[in-house]
Parts: sequence; C-alpha cells; structure tokens
Amino acid sequence: MRLVKKLLARENRFSTLLKASAEEVQANVKALDQLLNSASPAVSLKAFLQSRAKEQEIKAEIDSLLCQGHRTPLEHADVEALARLLNRTVKGLRKFAERYLICGPHIRDVSFGKEIQLLVAASAVLHQMVASLGAGPRVATAKTHNDELQKIEADADSLIVEHVVAIYQGRYEPMKSIMVKDLYEQLDRVFARCRSAGDLVLQIVLKNS
Repeated sequence: MRLVKKLLARENRFSTLLKASAEEVQANVKALDQLLNSASPAVSLKAFLQSRAKEQEIKAEIDSLLCQGHRTPLEHADVEALARLLNRTVKGLRKFAERYLICGPHIRDVSFGKEIQLLVAASAVLHQMVASLGAGPRVATAKTHNDELQKIEADADSLIVEHVVAIYQGRYEPMKSIMVKDLYEQLDRVFARCRSAGDLVLQIVLKNS
C-alpha cells in the first residue's frame, strides 16, 4: 500500500507542478495589470522577476522528473510541451513589462486596458484547463474551455489589428509608432501561447479519454 501511495504521489506531482505553472501565468497577468494602472512610471519589475524565478524552478523540477523516468498518466512529451508553453507565456509577460517600462513616458497616453482584461480572462480559463488534468478532465468541459480561449484570442487579435492599422495610418510620430507596435506584437505572442496551451490541453484530454 505504501508503494502504491508513493507512486500515486509521484504521478500527481506532474499535475501539481503544471497547475503551479499556470498559476504563475495568472500572477504575471495580475502584476502586469497593476503595473499598467500604476501612477508611477518607475514601477519595479521585482514581482515579475520573482515569478520568473519560481516558474524556472517549476520547469526545472518537471524536466528533472521526466529525465528520471517518473511515472505519469500523461505522455512525457505532452507534459514537456505544456510546461514549455506555460514557461514561455510567463517569459512573454515579463518581456512586455520590461519593454513597457523602457518606453515609459513616451506611451503614457496609450491604453492596453481592453487587452489586459482579455488576458485576465484567458489566464483564468487556461488555469482551469491545466488544473483539471489532475482530476481526470471531461472532454466536453475541455472543449468548452478551449472554445472560450479561442474566442478570447480572436477578440484580442481583432483589437490588436485595429491598433496596428491606426499606427500605419499615422496616429503616432515615428519613434512612438515603433514602441507601440512592438508592445502590441508582444501581447499578440502571449495570447497565441495561451491559445496553443489550451489546444494542447484539449489534445491531451482527448488522447486520454
């Protein structure tokens, strides 16, 4: 019985780590929201750096467990791919925060509020999908959540395209246009990674149903 419990604990460890990684995505989105709403341009990146360090630890433990051949009900390749996507999403959010602070006063009049609201929604849905892997997710629920993510990503894409069109139409002076376009492209990559992670979770659920 002890051996069985030990094996089950090892199997659940992967689910716990993946869930923790999805929580770091949410934490970074929250930190980004706070940064964008801060009255001070000199907001520290401390929260992002701490979260990034924690995410790196999570990813390292997952890699270590996989290399040691620990058992998991999920395919090792799927665990590795999902961990990598979540890690890259956290990295993308940190990059956006860094570039936003670098641009500083030049873009204070540019609002990213709608995009951040969509990111909050996307990270919440993604967290639900990843957390469900440890409890035997249902195909119907996974499909519903993935459809939500797809819609959020499509809405974000439409918003970003509108902003890029405005840039090309000369809304901002040249240097500011470069800054704003770079930031929107970075956000676009974050949304794409959330969508890809959702697609992968659905594939995992279908494969193991």
